[in-house]
Amino acid sequence: MNLIKVSSIFFTIAILSGCAIANDPSVHHTRSTTVGQELIDLQKAKDNNIITDEEFEETKSDILKSSTFKLDL
Repeated sequence: MNLIKVSSIFFTIAILSGCAIANDPSVHHTRSTTVGQELIDLQKAKDNNIITDEEFEETKSDILKSSTFKLDL
């Protein structure tokens, strides 16, 4: 009976460690909103004095830099 318990524990450890090794460590970022919607929400936050002008400009720049398209400004 003890042999079965010990074997089960080792089997479980082997399975779980194999899952950890097989995981892809890279991180993939996806957008759940459009860039346009993020900019609209950001403008609303600025208009409602939730963020400062400086925070608005910094965040707007970050959003535009992280987008997959380039704007000619």
